Amino acid sequence: PTVVSATNPNAIPAPPTSDRAIMAWDPSGGGNGVASVETFNTTESGYDLLVYIDTRNLPLSTTTTTSFRGSEHSLWGIGGMDGSSFPLFNIGGNAGGSTDSLNGTSGIAWIYEKFGETVAGLGDVSEKLLLVDMNDGGDASLGGTRPLDWTVLATVDLSSTASGWYNLKLQIDALGNGSARFGTNVFGFTTAHHSGKFMVGYRENTQAGADGTPDAILRPPTWTVIPEPGTLVMLAIGLVGFVAVRRR
Repeated sequence: PTVVSATNPNAIPAPPTSDRAIMAWDPSGGGNGVASVETFNTTESGYDLLVYIDTRNLPLSTTTTTSFRGSEHSLWGIGGMDGSSFPLFNIGGNAGGSTDSLNGTSGIAWIYEKFGETVAGLGDVSEKLLLVDMNDGGDASLGGTRPLDWTVLATVDLSSTASGWYNLKLQIDALGNGSARFGTNVFGFTTAHHSGKFMVGYRENTQAGADGTPDAILRPPTWTVIPEPGTLVMLAIGLVGFVAVRRR
């Protein structure tokens, strides 16, 4: 993570447990995701990660002729992912987000949602971490003609939080009783969705003139596990054990 490469768009500090990290994104742009090959059974599912959260404000995005509000979404969840349907979405209530956005991702997830300015200098940026029950997939945006199908279980406002590595945890038992952690914040919940795959999704909608993926401002999902297994090196290099799904 400290070295800029085709995989790592900008340098960040190494996690406290390792000099390596795992990333999941398609540098050519659009939406993408990865899912574990193995599936959790219905007894217990979960993950315990160190995740890099980049809370820098997204600048106003610009094409060669106009400007627009940029956005970036990172998802770490337990459930299912439809690689053909990971469109832009808006669950945090920010003006200018996508409306009536159908998303095939299901289950429970932590989702980091960032929005840039709507007008240069206005300062109406947003950085929120949301614990979301995505049910069996559906409308993933506020506004429009369809009701929001995803349920926001908890919201953590990160606008005054420094960028860095944070503990992100999700645990669900056979009865659907769940516990979620971000740093020192712990949230309890219940859900009908308590099995599936570990999955990571990413979608960005940013631009700097002709550059549709301006590396300097992007931070695709970047994480390492707690505790660090001996296979992390293989995972970091080749995403061993994951099946990638991508969509432009």
